[in-house]
Amino acid sequence: MNGFERRKQLKMQQIREAALDLFSHFGVQKVSIQDIAQRANVSPVTIYNYFGSKEDLLLDVLSNYFETRLQQFLKIKNSDLSFQEKIGKMVEAKVEETKKLSPSFIQSIFMTTGPVRELIQTFAAEKSIPHLMELLEEGKKEGYISNDLSPELLLFYIQLLFDGISKQSHLFSSEDQRDKHTKQLIHLFFYGLMGQKKEDEPPN
Repeated sequence: MNGFERRKQLKMQQIREAALDLFSHFGVQKVSIQDIAQRANVSPVTIYNYFGSKEDLLLDVLSNYFETRLQQFLKIKNSDLSFQEKIGKMVEAKVEETKKLSPSFIQSIFMTTGPVRELIQTFAAEKSIPHLMELLEEGKKEGYISNDLSPELLLFYIQLLFDGISKQSHLFSSEDQRDKHTKQLIHLFFYGLMGQKKEDEPPN
């Protein structure tokens, strides 16, 4: 990559980050190309040249964000950590996400129709869900997850957990709360409401 292309890529990433921050805080509808240009310290013409319309920029921003999150997940999934430790890292990453993206923005994105919904559905079906299912199968092999649970139910359970983290982000607003509630969520994921079974308690 030559110097010109490198500068272009850096400027595009700068625009993506500015757009994501503004979209998250104010909503897509209330943010203009001019607002993004001002935040990214570029001209509106530069944004149009690189991305096209605001709708095209939104798709690019989301695609880039999803891909970044997927690479973070794959780094955890392919690590030498135990399944329990991997789930812990996933929960911690989701908690960290609440500091960057507002719950209202996440909810609005997943309720959107058209190209945005198509992007989300395609990314989930072709990338995120298959990798997540591989991790859950690993959990079954290690004995952390019951073989009686269907893949559909496991996905539903994890979606409930992550949706709850997004919608109740106030539970993680301070460092003390974040540490406390993250540990409790991980414990809840593995042991449920009753907590860990006693060693002499017979299995169900």
